[in-house]
Amino acid sequence: VTLTMEGTTNRTFLPSATILDRSLSGPLSGDAKTLFEEVLSSLYGLGDSDRDVIGAAIELHYAAALLFDVDPNAAYALCVGGIERLSRSYGTVRADWQSWEEADRLDHVFVELGLGESQMAKLREELLKDKHLRLRQTFAGYVTDSLADDFWTLTLEAFHPSIKMEPDGASSFLGMSEEDPTPIGNFVPSNRDVLRRRLLASYDARSSYVHDGRGRPSLGRTIGQIVGEPSGRTNPIEFAGMRAILRSLI
Repeated sequence: VTLTMEGTTNRTFLPSATILDRSLSGPLSGDAKTLFEEVLSSLYGLGDSDRDVIGAAIELHYAAALLFDVDPNAAYALCVGGIERLSRSYGTVRADWQSWEEADRLDHVFVELGLGESQMAKLREELLKDKHLRLRQTFAGYVTDSLADDFWTLTLEAFHPSIKMEPDGASSFLGMSEEDPTPIGNFVPSNRDVLRRRLLASYDARSSYVHDGRGRPSLGRTIGQIVGEPSGRTNPIEFAGMRAILRSLI
């Protein structure tokens, strides 16, 4: 974001990407040493397999936090990857046909083609064996089943850069200022059905970036949700919400 005082030629550049997760833009709350030791002691008490899985999710979260203001799409992919790593070990496969959002559409296609019940059943069985479909369903189902109701009592810290502008247009950075926190419900819907649909969209957004290089603009949607604007039922969850989900699951 470029700021220029009227009548001057000096330009001040403020980082806009920090808006994607304003809780990452300020200082740590609490005693860092104590928090670090608590996490390490918890990990030390786990079995080897659990330590590997949760440790991998923590590393992916850490990398996402480092990248979010440099490469938002890569950071988003890492958050989704962290949740997927947990879901593959602790989630269960949703193998029923109605769990798939395309089920109703394909059922109508089967009827239009005049297929018999046995033919429809065989096609449904084969479609449900698709690896990508099963990973998507496991990903979304794991999150919706695992997030406790008190997750939606969380609030996200909010910091913004403060500057002092001089009459000649020069400026000086004053640091990050804290403002009222943002309810997590602004980013993550509490309705489990809507949550599941938006998680599937988040998984697809990650896949589009990783496999096809297609990023997605997220700054405008994030700003809207910060101020409480509702998001569509099939839009991906924005970075701040995905990171909060990953932290909670870890």
